[in-house]
Amino acid sequence: MKSKIVKISVCYDDGFAVGLEPYSEDVKLLKLERIKLHSQTIYTVFLIGFLYLGGSNFTLFLD
Repeated sequence: MKSKIVKISVCYDDGFAVGLEPYSEDVKLLKLERIKLHSQTIYTVFLIGFLYLGGSNFTLFLD
């Protein structure tokens, strides 16, 4: 199977990322720390009936 890297632009401005600030408080990370962790990750997308996203940093997960 051939793999391909696709770059997707993401906007973290408050007008677009309305849940970022409360989420950052829930995971106990500063907003800039969360953006850094999220944007430096190379994610893997799996298609098994529907899409799965792999490679996420567990620090970003909510309980």
